[in-house]
Amino acid sequence: MKRFSKMLALGMAAAMMLGMTVNAAGSPDTESVDAAIVVDAAIKEGGIQDSEGNVVTGVDVTAEALPTDAYDDVFGNSYEEAIAKADASEAINNALQDVTNNKFGADTSYYSWIIEVSATGTMPTGGMYVSLVPVTDGAEYVVGHWNGTAWEVLQTKTENGYVYALFPEGFSPVYLAVLTLANDDNPAPSNPDDSTPPASNDSPADNGGGNTTTPVSPKTGETMPVAGILAVICLAGAAVCAKKVRYNG
Repeated sequence: MKRFSKMLALGMAAAMMLGMTVNAAGSPDTESVDAAIVVDAAIKEGGIQDSEGNVVTGVDVTAEALPTDAYDDVFGNSYEEAIAKADASEAINNALQDVTNNKFGADTSYYSWIIEVSATGTMPTGGMYVSLVPVTDGAEYVVGHWNGTAWEVLQTKTENGYVYALFPEGFSPVYLAVLTLANDDNPAPSNPDDSTPPASNDSPADNGGGNTTTPVSPKTGETMPVAGILAVICLAGAAVCAKKVRYNG
């Protein structure tokens, strides 16, 4: 029953975060706060592992909203600016393009967030895998790490129903993008000029400073499409747990 309660709480938190709308300027930290709630729950439920996949104890990892001192001219002076710069950074953009070109094509829909992840304790040699978000059927993920001057893409894996990212050295602002196939129930967000994302044989357009534009970007106020999927996951998990409770008496 304890496992069921944790699963239900995590599912409800995920549905809450992924069902929200992308906020307009003036509420720069709301998305970071809501995303941090879901990621922190995922960390506690999915746990952390060393680079070999062994469970790590004695290290406490937490997720929080971005602190105000995270913002600057390089990182971004607001949450919206930080997201835009992360999406357009060379490493992140290349990873987004790889998924767009090789998995979903022009019908890619994605949303991205930035949160603060920190840890207390000694990191194992080789780094740590940290669970960040429940797996959504059919979704792909890009996770990035801000090294103080640029974004780096982290190695990921899916296990135990969660997406884990390998942090090789330390923690700092973390970028997470969930990419899905757009359809009638999951409409692809459009660029501000309503242009379509580059096809597999197109090169992303340069937006200055060596950065490239991302495959797609959400419109202000557009509802995140994966909320319904996570709600189904939550209900399915509840059903499985309830079944186990009945079998176990």
